[in-house]
Amino acid sequence: MKGKAITVLEPINVPYHLWFAEPVIESRSVLANAEGFAFMRDLMLIAAQYKENNVMYYVPRPRLNEDTPAMAREEIKSWYMIGEFDLDLVMFNFHYLHIRSKDIKKAIKASRYLTKTIVGIEPVYADLHVYKERFEHWQLKNLLHTKSYSKTLIINADRDVLLYLSYQADGFTHLTNDVKHNFDAHSHADDIGTSVENGLNFFYYFTDHAWKING
Repeated sequence: MKGKAITVLEPINVPYHLWFAEPVIESRSVLANAEGFAFMRDLMLIAAQYKENNVMYYVPRPRLNEDTPAMAREEIKSWYMIGEFDLDLVMFNFHYLHIRSKDIKKAIKASRYLTKTIVGIEPVYADLHVYKERFEHWQLKNLLHTKSYSKTLIINADRDVLLYLSYQADGFTHLTNDVKHNFDAHSHADDIGTSVENGLNFFYYFTDHAWKING
């Protein structure tokens, strides 16, 4: 694209309990159960650690989430602003990729017609443990940018922000599958966005519907 080759990395398996939304409360959000947040933890770790240029991570939404918007609206519609659910996700490290939103969509569309190669990339958890020890998230202000564009949630940030988001996602991975945790278990990274709406919220969310289909 304009003389630049874009690598689109797409996971082979995406958990059923994973939703990308815009907005919940005031910020864009990720909803997931423990399995979904473990997936997000690993994805964000990889995005923080992978140092190849012009790489973006594309996660199409799982196709079993059709009834999620109504369920979520019923639970919190009287408290907060609710936007679109069932978005896809694109994420990248802005030190290694500079790309416009419309070119992101072009790259994803083009990749569907190209030969795919399976690659194995594993996160290095040592980085997450180091981050937990210093935990200096107050230095990350205005370094996270999110955007909703054409049914896609776009997250771009630097390495430290991606590590912080991975750290937050890791905090949900011990929870059991139970609707009692829905929305009560949550965390915010809206204070490090370029604005509140350009930040990110994490909410635990589990549905019996997807569990029964998966199980």
